[in-house]
Amino acid sequence: MIGKIFGNKSSETANSVLNMLKKEEPVFRFNQDGWETIGVQTRAKDTRTPAQIDATLDALAERIPVLREFREQIKSMKPIDRALISDTAEISNKLELLPTNIRMVENRAKDGKSILGVLLPKLIKASKENPAILKFTREILNSTDTQTSKYFLSKIAGFNPQAILERDEAIQNIVYREASQMRFDSNEKYSQYVENRIAELEKRYPIEYSQKTITDDTKSGELIDASTDMIIPIGKRTLNGMYPVTFKRQHNFLDAMGIFLNPEIRPENVRFLRKICDVLDSIKTQKDIPIDLFPFLKTNIPKSQAELNLAKLPQAVKDAEKAGKDIEATNFIMSNVNFVKPYTKPDVTRELKYVPAE
Repeated sequence: MIGKIFGNKSSETANSVLNMLKKEEPVFRFNQDGWETIGVQTRAKDTRTPAQIDATLDALAERIPVLREFREQIKSMKPIDRALISDTAEISNKLELLPTNIRMVENRAKDGKSILGVLLPKLIKASKENPAILKFTREILNSTDTQTSKYFLSKIAGFNPQAILERDEAIQNIVYREASQMRFDSNEKYSQYVENRIAELEKRYPIEYSQKTITDDTKSGELIDASTDMIIPIGKRTLNGMYPVTFKRQHNFLDAMGIFLNPEIRPENVRFLRKICDVLDSIKTQKDIPIDLFPFLKTNIPKSQAELNLAKLPQAVKDAEKAGKDIEATNFIMSNVNFVKPYTKPDVTRELKYVPAE
């Protein structure tokens, strides 16, 4: 009908306008609840358009009141950073079927703020002042299970998930012991008592949090950026395996990642360490190959020399294994320099002397 009145060109314009006005649907990137793989994993690439990211944020804001408080500030962020906020809010609202589930949207701190409520303004500020930590956070969320992601998000918000877990366990022990000694007319009254009593004790014993965290460290941007390359290699060595019903693996993972933020180390060595880990992962051996991180991260070995040594590492590992010996990867790369020194073609014109013919 539009085409008949205004012509085909007007019809195309009208359809274009209608498409622009069409409301985008939210696109979530994580399973909402339930079981999932533990440890390192590679999530599908985020292909959402800016409009889809905003639609997802709007949908999440309906479920998470604290997100609505910062919605206007989030709108001014770059699409890639808005996508990170969307992922952070989505993960924060997720409930894993684990006894160590981290509740990021409930009030926990003395000032009444939730973990997410403390974290959001930090990420918004970092998007302008410390983009390296947002890149690092994005890689954590895309490369690890949601429990590890929530553990990390809680830590950079200034909270200690282990302390929260211990407090919650202590409160529950008190409440269930009290309830077991009381009589209730119905299961509903029993549940109501437990719920109210837990809420009362949580207010009485609030969780403290640190005001300053790594999100405020603008001087370590280059190191944080370089350490992003090590998330997967370190994650494979600390997070994978059976679920231990504790935060021990998450603690070990972040503890290991913290090594790369020492101001004495060289960012280029951190990036090269990723190459070493990739080579080690490709070598089939009967046992793990040890890596002495800190000495290598401080070394000033030329990159070209390190590359030559790295190329010889797989054979050196096989030879050591046949001889029943161990080989430490980074020590080999640092100390095995002389016999793999690159061949230099001699300059035949240098100091050339005239020799008369006989």
